[in-house]
Amino acid sequence: MNQNLEQVVNTLLVGKFKSINHESNNHHYTGYSTKYQKDVFVKVFNEKNLDKFHTELNILKADKERYVDHLAYENYLLLILTDYELTDVDVKMLAEGKMLSDIAKLIAHFHQKTLENEISVKHEVSHRIQETLQGLLGRQNYAELSAIWDTIAVYRGTIDSEYSQYRKATIHGDFGLRNLKYHDGKMILIDFERSKKDIYYLDFIKFFYTDLQSNPEQTRFFLKEYYKYVDYPTISKLLESALVFYTGLGILKYTMVFDDKKFEQTGLQMIEDVQQFFVGNE
Repeated sequence: MNQNLEQVVNTLLVGKFKSINHESNNHHYTGYSTKYQKDVFVKVFNEKNLDKFHTELNILKADKERYVDHLAYENYLLLILTDYELTDVDVKMLAEGKMLSDIAKLIAHFHQKTLENEISVKHEVSHRIQETLQGLLGRQNYAELSAIWDTIAVYRGTIDSEYSQYRKATIHGDFGLRNLKYHDGKMILIDFERSKKDIYYLDFIKFFYTDLQSNPEQTRFFLKEYYKYVDYPTISKLLESALVFYTGLGILKYTMVFDDKKFEQTGLQMIEDVQQFFVGNE
């Protein structure tokens, strides 16, 4: 099927395209398109990911420099972008204040975007935790995860009440160094298919654990810089712990489908930290 899809891309865009390996359910291709007279990057979504396609399209259409076109073919949707030469953000540079400050400013501005037809979260945090937990029934440590949730659920009214009071941001949904790149010396965000309206702090949890390695000084500095550009209030430790638990469960659910032991350990560390928080506050 991938070979047939590659032929479809070659025909539609008039070129010879190369498939790029990528850890997602989408297909990615690069090459020169005679149709558009330029090098392009093509992201192909199947119809099951229609919402993700429209979310990313909604964001990228505003980028007149990068957005080229979008096409539909049978059960596939193609997003065509200018093929940028992107370079990674050096994780070693995170120790420098300027790098963290630049990242905080970039995501703060993104959070304040106003977009048409944005996907908004329809349920409270507690409902989403329960829903995600149900998807982990096959895990060996399900009983332990369920017991931790029982402890958190005592506070569900307080957690949901606080969550509902916050004005929702346009979050990236997969924020971290892997989706931060340099283009022509400027730092940019990429991959917006998981973007939605939700509480801003959800964007930071994986970034803090994975990229900042839970470094408290760097985490505090990042948040201090972030709050310079937004008027969102700080969240309580209780709500933060619930969001960390929700994120950890999401990672464990993901790693039941995609084998990623390192990422799984990150999720387990989140769960352990939440457990320790509630033990320490009993």
